[in-house]
Amino acid sequence: MGKNEDRAVPGVDAIREWMVSKIVGVLSIHPGEIDTKKPFAQYGLDSLVGITLAAELESWLKVKLPETLLWDYPTIDLLANHLSDLLQAENQGK
Repeated sequence: MGKNEDRAVPGVDAIREWMVSKIVGVLSIHPGEIDTKKPFAQYGLDSLVGITLAAELESWLKVKLPETLLWDYPTIDLLANHLSDLLQAENQGK
């Protein structure tokens, strides 16, 4: 009806799935080995990977994100919830 509905934004589940697939690709492990409540640091992700993932998320979601994103929200669940809230707020503000 209004301009707020023009852009469909990914929800928590889509963001979570995206993150799992990226981490699986980086670490070459099975998706079932990913615990979305486990801190990124426990997977051995270094700062370069964190910055790269933040940049890829920024590109996918079309929103400016800090390079420290994965340290500010250190689990997939925390990150997915934050990004979903951010996208919904930004979408409603348009």
